[in-house]
Amino acid sequence: MEIKEEEKASNMDLKLRLAKIMYFFFAISFFISALVTCGGAMTILLIVWPFSKPLYRRIVSYFGYTMFAQAVFMLRYWSTADLKLYIDREVYDKYLGKEHSLCILNHSGELDWIIMSALLDKLNILGNVKAYMKNAVKFIPFVGWGFYCCEFIYLTRSFEKDKIILKKSAQDLSEYEDPITILLFPEGTRFSPKKHEEALKFSRERGLREMKHHLVPRTKGFTTSVPYMKDKIPALYDIEIAFDGVKPTITNMIKARRFNVHMYLRRIPMAEVPDTEKEQDLYLRDMFYRKDECMESFRKTGDFFKLTNQQPLDPITIEPNVNCLYNVIFWFIVSLSPIIYFLFKMLLSKQYLYFVIFITCIGLGFRVLAKSIDNMEVKDTKLKKNNNVENGEKIKSS
Repeated sequence: MEIKEEEKASNMDLKLRLAKIMYFFFAISFFISALVTCGGAMTILLIVWPFSKPLYRRIVSYFGYTMFAQAVFMLRYWSTADLKLYIDREVYDKYLGKEHSLCILNHSGELDWIIMSALLDKLNILGNVKAYMKNAVKFIPFVGWGFYCCEFIYLTRSFEKDKIILKKSAQDLSEYEDPITILLFPEGTRFSPKKHEEALKFSRERGLREMKHHLVPRTKGFTTSVPYMKDKIPALYDIEIAFDGVKPTITNMIKARRFNVHMYLRRIPMAEVPDTEKEQDLYLRDMFYRKDECMESFRKTGDFFKLTNQQPLDPITIEPNVNCLYNVIFWFIVSLSPIIYFLFKMLLSKQYLYFVIFITCIGLGFRVLAKSIDNMEVKDTKLKKNNNVENGEKIKSS
């Protein structure tokens, strides 16, 4: 029995080492692709913008896709995540991927945006995804600039400034000829026990209904955007993402641990959204109360609908789009082939010192990346222990 446990532990250790090596090569490939697309191609393409926005947007959508699809590959092919979509079949066939939409999502974990990207990839509209993002993301090398070129909406947390940004962005994005998807996470940050306690305190102080599985939604982004979208974006998508099994973290994705993802999507015609700011504020809050009921049902029964008044829906299994696999293979060839070529060239020309320096740099890079993955795992473990301690204290106090 002990020998089997040792063999199992040895196999897990080997799998983890291979995962780190593969992720290191993936990181090199991603960096080079970001350098080429975000740092080079998209920057050059900006000269097209004043003459033809549709042409610029069509070309940039391909460059955007080649970046976003690499994250989708990690989720669908590397960690082999299973994705089930609960949606009215008529909505799926008639509307999904065929119209402009504003998506209202819960922010349950680190992978929410990648999961949504996986759905959009299957619908072949991933290149035209947009999102509301913190202004700090703009300063991430290459990637932040790439998001800007793809017309993502950067918000400063200053309402007066953001109101101008939201108005302009809503008007610009509604001019797209091809279907676009705008992602909005009204909670503003990922759900955590600490942030949930703060949200409960906030709700009690203001007489709001308390939620078990969501933070209090920030309504300003929604109420400011909707008036400019109502006549140009036909639908609002209310989306709830839930998981069972492995914890949905980037660390677990890197380590090729399989996720079971459940996504409930409800289409709401934009015409049904109220016109006044006060009514829109209440409308979004009511949407999140409804989301909380669905999540409560899922946590207790594994089903979004059993403990709610919502009409039950059969899940549709969303298979991965093979294009994201081809995309990663392409970038592996483009980025790693020159490295292999120069290594062989240095060996054949007996430039052993440069060869050793080059290999040492690669080795150091791998060690830094591996250490960062281990640190993320430690952080996840500590967070889990702290959550268990907090939950234990709450049980004792009750």
